[in-house]
Amino acid sequence: MQIKGKVVKVLPATTYGKEGKQKAGLVIVTDDKYPKNVAFTVFGKALESLKGLSPNDEVVVDFNIESREWNDKWFTDAVLFGIKGATSNVTSTAEFRVADTTGGLPF
Repeated sequence: MQIKGKVVKVLPATTYGKEGKQKAGLVIVTDDKYPKNVAFTVFGKALESLKGLSPNDEVVVDFNIESREWNDKWFTDAVLFGIKGATSNVTSTAEFRVADTTGGLPF
């Protein structure tokens, strides 16, 4: 899927899991008739694409929706795998990330 909007905030990277993997976040506001804030989770090589982004940069985000169950509760993420800057020179396409289904925490 793809969505276009302006960067609201780039969330800092955090470390998770036994292997010390990193994830970060990106929040954009859509340029629809009724704008909405959308928060994306960013993993792996896509973390590099967040460098150089600042608020109000126009971007086009490629993402997948993922859901997983943990203790009879469902969690859904919009996982960013590519980003193109409409007003900046930021571009990236990261490999597709498979959800961790080892029974650990859902976040």
